[in-house]
Amino acid sequence: MESGLTKAKMAEVRWVKPVLVGQFEVLEWAGDNHLRHAKFVRLREDKTAKDVVRE
Repeated sequence: MESGLTKAKMAEVRWVKPVLVGQFEVLEWAGDNHLRHAKFVRLREDKTAKDVVRE
């Protein structure tokens, strides 16, 4: 069984530029850098994608 991105899957990927910034509430960051129980709060029009940092 394959896992992760394969060469075939990468051929189907469409990369985009980060334009919108969202604010989320999360229960925690899991050890594998995934968000657990994320909840969308709002779009942040006062910030640019370049200003975003992990808190």
